Amino acid sequence: MNWLTIARKEFSDASRSLMLWIVSALFILFALVVMGAYIIFQEEFTPPDAEPGTAVDVFLFVLSPVGLFAPIIALLVGYKAIVGERESGSLKVLLSLPYTRLDVMIGKFIGRSMVMAVPLLLAFIILGGLILAFVGTFSVLDYVVIIILSLLFATVFVSIAIAISSMTKSSTIAGAAMFGVYLVFLVFWDLFELALLYLIEGTVFPPDPIPHWFLFVDMLAPQGAYSNAVQGFLPGVDIYGGMFPENPPLYLSEWAALLVLIAWFAIPFFLAYVRFRGVDL
Repeated sequence: MNWLTIARKEFSDASRSLMLWIVSALFILFALVVMGAYIIFQEEFTPPDAEPGTAVDVFLFVLSPVGLFAPIIALLVGYKAIVGERESGSLKVLLSLPYTRLDVMIGKFIGRSMVMAVPLLLAFIILGGLILAFVGTFSVLDYVVIIILSLLFATVFVSIAIAISSMTKSSTIAGAAMFGVYLVFLVFWDLFELALLYLIEGTVFPPDPIPHWFLFVDMLAPQGAYSNAVQGFLPGVDIYGGMFPENPPLYLSEWAALLVLIAWFAIPFFLAYVRFRGVDL
């Protein structure tokens, strides 16, 4: 349990970052704006022959701010966790104490994840109150599932950030890599999907029905896996719009999406540790 001491220190140190709290405040503000827009313009978002929006509809509507801001917060929280101490020389001092390199990585991951979780939980608490006040009652269990999946999604990027931090020698390189990771998953992954679609199907417009392989590739990104998992675990939500009269194939199910998220969480951390434990500091 040596990592627990490191985790406590990391939570204390990282929580003092002004940039982190600015981005966190922007995340909460954006989530509230999206929520408010849905409440105010609910009729415009609801087809004429459909029932008024339910709490589940609002849950799905606020996924976009989580998908946009949670990775930014997580990457900002984690990218200097190890490389910053490596540059200052304090990492050697830390490792001269009874801490292993695994203790360092686990402690920093846990501590930084706790920092990242604070604004996310605060936003969900506020949103839950607004949903209860303006939309109606909702299943607490469903909301807890969304919160847990959102925290897992965010910790994926904390894990990636810690991995980057352990494998680089300067904060500048780590920052550039962090920016690159954000671009890859938030921008270039969609372009990659369209390029594959063009190569295989000869078009950049998904045909009807959408090929199963295209849906699977979309789910392989953390954002796609997060969206599929949330929608799949919410009752009464058809992720694929009636493509599968019964259940979707196992590799397109919410459980597969959950496994993808866990893989993105575990694999970068493990590979980074394998390299970090043998690197010369």
